[in-house]
Amino acid sequence: MANLALALSERQARLETLAARINAGATEQAPATLTFYAEPQPASPDTALAGQVVLAVVECPIPFEDEIVNAVLTTAPFDEVLATEAGIAAWARLRDSAGAVKADLTVGVEGSGANIEITQTQFYAGVIVEITSGTIAEA
Repeated sequence: MANLALALSERQARLETLAARINAGATEQAPATLTFYAEPQPASPDTALAGQVVLAVVECPIPFEDEIVNAVLTTAPFDEVLATEAGIAAWARLRDSAGAVKADLTVGVEGSGANIEITQTQFYAGVIVEITSGTIAEA
């Protein structure tokens, strides 16, 4: 099987489409969301959850993206939120305003290179969750 290598313009377009789908229908009353979970992470975004613990749900900024340059989407800044459960954040699921799953993202501390970087991966109920950066790259 041959490997697919997309041109930069095509990778850029895919991220622009993703951003448009996340932004579609998003309002302050019904925003897209980013939900942090403890392990295990499902095999794909199409796999239903099976008892994973929700640690925190963050409303996505409108618009979701700050910029898309060289096939890298950088998110707009997120507001802080309080964790609802204690646990170690291992991954996050991105949903549009209608609740449709758009992507599963990696989570890590600042400088880790994860899609969503946070100040600490250990969450405690009632303690602030701060997202320091968000990026999605098309390789």
